[in-house]
Amino acid sequence: MDHKRKLLEIGAIVLVVGAIMGSACAAPPAIDPSFNRPEDVARITASETALDKSADVARALEFYAPDAVAVTIWAPGWQAGSDQLRPALASRFRGVKTVEPHIDEINVATDGTLACAASVVRFDIERQDGRHQALAVRELDAWRKSGGRWRIIQQHLSVPVDMASGRPLLAGPLGVAGPLAWAPVVPAIVQSPAAAKAEIRHWLEVNAVTPTVQQAMDTYGPSDDIILFDVSAPKEHRGLADLRSYFNAVLGAASSLEYKLPALRIDSDGRMGVQISRLDLKITAHDGTNQFMSFRQSDCLRRIGRHWYPVFEMGSFPIDAVTGKAIMAHPEAFAGSK
Repeated sequence: MDHKRKLLEIGAIVLVVGAIMGSACAAPPAIDPSFNRPEDVARITASETALDKSADVARALEFYAPDAVAVTIWAPGWQAGSDQLRPALASRFRGVKTVEPHIDEINVATDGTLACAASVVRFDIERQDGRHQALAVRELDAWRKSGGRWRIIQQHLSVPVDMASGRPLLAGPLGVAGPLAWAPVVPAIVQSPAAAKAEIRHWLEVNAVTPTVQQAMDTYGPSDDIILFDVSAPKEHRGLADLRSYFNAVLGAASSLEYKLPALRIDSDGRMGVQISRLDLKITAHDGTNQFMSFRQSDCLRRIGRHWYPVFEMGSFPIDAVTGKAIMAHPEAFAGSK
């Protein structure tokens, strides 16, 4: 009996020591080594600068994939593929002599195959007649690396809009917050691009119709490395606390939401993903009244474990060049609904 007792005591000691040693020597959580390699970030940053300086259609098109989707400031503001992008760029550059960009802020997220750049840029545009024009924009670009070359697959350019007057803030100023502090990135459980696209669509559909603040916040996180450019604020929202304040303001009176998704493009490599869409919303307040809103939304997401979380998000309204006001709603999208 004493012999068995001694064996049990020795076994218990071994287990305790083993647990202590295991705790002390355990490897830290795995960090994804492919996330934001310096050479990838530098390449994307340089490409953004070169693109923003361009005032030539042929030169600018070299930065875009043939099937790229671009959302631009002026209505209709949705170009899909080179055949639509080429005349849109020609219109943008018509009468322009030089473009001098001042990138006040740029943050990049990349896994080496897909990349996103969220930036705030002031343009000094010199026209052929000698006039100068100031333009301040938020820019969210998604890039894909193929054959050793990075090209844009999705682009979203926007300006904030005063919700009361519908007037855009074209010349700024736009608030900036500097480099984003990235949390350690846990490697994703990588899935096929097709499965990733399906999950990102589900994320978007949940994100679009969350009537409560907490439900909205559940689609973001888990850390504070998130930037959101909304449709009206000149300053970006950054971090979960700032996002919660934003959703408290915009969802406080909402009882339910309905949505239509007339246009959507999703790209993914299974670790990161990007989506760009047009959304029509019907917002029913607690008093039963309805409000309609139509906007463009783009997101850059990364997969952490088994879940997708955005790191960059932008919403915007297209601007009518004739009236100079934002096109903020398409209530006809819900014709016939109760």
